[in-house]
Amino acid sequence: MQIDALLVPSELIAHEIYAQVSTPLLWRFLREMPALGDAWAQRLIDRLTALCGSRLQTLWKVRLTPQEAPGLAGWLSSGEARLGAFLRNPEDRDEPLHLVTLMVVRGGEATLAPDDDFVLRPGDELLLAGWPAARRALATILVVHGVLEYVVTGRRVPSSWIWRRLTSAEQPSGADVSRS
Repeated sequence: MQIDALLVPSELIAHEIYAQVSTPLLWRFLREMPALGDAWAQRLIDRLTALCGSRLQTLWKVRLTPQEAPGLAGWLSSGEARLGAFLRNPEDRDEPLHLVTLMVVRGGEATLAPDDDFVLRPGDELLLAGWPAARRALATILVVHGVLEYVVTGRRVPSSWIWRRLTSAEQPSGADVSRS
């Protein structure tokens, strides 16, 4: 008999425990998705392939808290924050980011592969899959209110203090330029 691998139960268990501890959202997603069936899985695969290509590049999580997503705080509190509205390219809002939301966790309850109309709330946790460039673009959207304003409404607003001050002279009286 030619054995080319040796199974060490303690190492296998240690690797599984590490996977559960280091990536709990991914672990939860993988545990819950089989119950949704093959048709659901095929739709998710089609969506992943269309937006991200045939190779999965990166997985990450985002918490929609004031500390981690200060640019979204007011928008999330409005009750009108839709998932698909802010997953847009900050350079060209007509182009979606090359990522897919695999799961949203709110108050312990998980929604797997929510659609673009899913309403986001402060404190939600998102599990995302996509391109590294999409991750960087999303990080910008999360912290810069002006970028969020552009991707959601198409309106370009000054983001820095100096540009807000310089453009305030061009604004009609009573215009709100105090947004950060």
